Amino acid sequence: MATITSSDEKFWNTQQHIRTGVTTDELDKISHAATIARDSYPSTLNYRGFPKSVCIRTGFHADLNATYPVDEVDSESLELMRSTKQALDEAMAICRPGALYRLVILLFTKISAELAKLLIAGTSETQ
Repeated sequence: MATITSSDEKFWNTQQHIRTGVTTDELDKISHAATIARDSYPSTLNYRGFPKSVCIRTGFHADLNATYPVDEVDSESLELMRSTKQALDEAMAICRPGALYRLVILLFTKISAELAKLLIAGTSETQ
């Protein structure tokens, strides 16, 4: 099996195909083919009957591994996406056998507080 070394690699460049008019079924086929080509198996496929290689939501859902903008996105949303990616990457960097869960929670708390300050500052500037 292939070894995943960063959160970006999970999607194997599927994000380059995300745009208006591309269906989630098409993205699933692209991701499935890329996963199989790397001698890997998509963990969601057939998990408790789930019929797809990736779970793609067209709305907002907080447990995604990655979020990609489609078309024009406001600056606050882009900052949210950047911050959550930063939190994921930093959490992955400290996760290993024996790592304490509280370190991950402290990391998320720190990044969330920084994001909240930025978003509040941005809101007050527009009012």
